[in-house]
Amino acid sequence: MENSYIEAFACYNKNEKIRFKSSSGGVFSLIANAVLKSNGVVYAVVYDEKFNAFYRRITNVAELENSYGSKYVEAILGNTFIKVKEDLEDGYSVLFIGTPCHCEGLMSFLVKNYDSLLCVDFICHGMPSKRVWRTYIENEAQKSPKIKKINMRSKDKDWKEYGLKISTEKGIDKFESKVDNVFLRGFLRDLYLRPSCHECRFKGIERKTDITIGDFWGALELLEYEKYKDGISVVIVHSNKGLDCMASIKENLVTFDVTTDDIILKNSGLIKSSKLTINRERFFNRFNKGENLKRIVYDITGKTLISKVRIRLLKFIVNNR
Repeated sequence: MENSYIEAFACYNKNEKIRFKSSSGGVFSLIANAVLKSNGVVYAVVYDEKFNAFYRRITNVAELENSYGSKYVEAILGNTFIKVKEDLEDGYSVLFIGTPCHCEGLMSFLVKNYDSLLCVDFICHGMPSKRVWRTYIENEAQKSPKIKKINMRSKDKDWKEYGLKISTEKGIDKFESKVDNVFLRGFLRDLYLRPSCHECRFKGIERKTDITIGDFWGALELLEYEKYKDGISVVIVHSNKGLDCMASIKENLVTFDVTTDDIILKNSGLIKSSKLTINRERFFNRFNKGENLKRIVYDITGKTLISKVRIRLLKFIVNNR
């Protein structure tokens, strides 16, 4: 049975350094730190040395930083659910943060409810193809040997104009905006999401998880954006466990009262799946034949951009006659 929706608010972490390293407002770091300080363990997604995403069992604050930031690729579960159950049976407090589908999968696997489990999901756009991600990484490795770090939500410009940043072992950084970076561009235009993501069964404000977090894109219209351009999160609390957790860290947050309508305004992914279009089929028809990833993405999305510019120009001409 789904938890009742208890409260929702926007917020950001008062620690500016942590907020800058995080995708939005830095809420996850506070939740995770609270669990670790109570001798609990955290299961969150990190990269391995080949930039595959996987769930890691984290037991100290030093390991936590690698889990900061969004990773727009499906994470490898492996035996994570088994390890979570073992920790719960051994008396540990456990924080599991993952996609809504992975959270539901864990709870189904556990069968019974555990008071010591805190389950946090996030507002999910969908998970892109692993094959596309591997192709992108391999292409980048040819241009930038010895990649040391990848940040898919770099705030080098600011939170709104985020982009993908690659850092090499030689100390060279390459930043591309979400519009210019081929992987983010195709992901955000829904060219290669998993088929199941287009008909996700885990949408809605009501969730079985304890807390849902995400970007508060509504801040772009409802708040003075220039004051908060390092990122703002939204938090939707679904359970008393979630309520207790947020109460324990609230002194480290700056909070704003918002409604669920405010959240949905710029975060439709909370309640509905990404739309499946013919462009996905067009993409894979060419990708499966071995065509260049960048050429395919720009061919498909470029036409859309040109059409939008033409429409805007026509509107401008008509309105200024």
